[in-house]
Amino acid sequence: MTDSDETDHSGQAHGESQREQMIRYFYWGTFVLLCLFGVLATIRVYLSVMEIIDIWVTKDFKPIFRLLANAAVALIAVLGLSVLVRRFDIPFGESSDN
Repeated sequence: MTDSDETDHSGQAHGESQREQMIRYFYWGTFVLLCLFGVLATIRVYLSVMEIIDIWVTKDFKPIFRLLANAAVALIAVLGLSVLVRRFDIPFGESSDN
């Protein structure tokens, strides 16, 4: 292998051109930014629901409604995580060095 062959392949990952790699990084950056916005919006909705419970629900039933709201959030999180884990390419417990 010559020096020119090494330099041709050093900047490319799996045959991608530099433009394709920049586009991929842009998409991942956008994905991360939108995930952060989603997390912030979810936190704001959660806090608003807790405030609504404080305003509209009588004192005796507040713990029950908070429990139901927290259980719903936990259930959604568990379902979302289970879908993501199933879509991972590498199952847990196996190494990628094989």
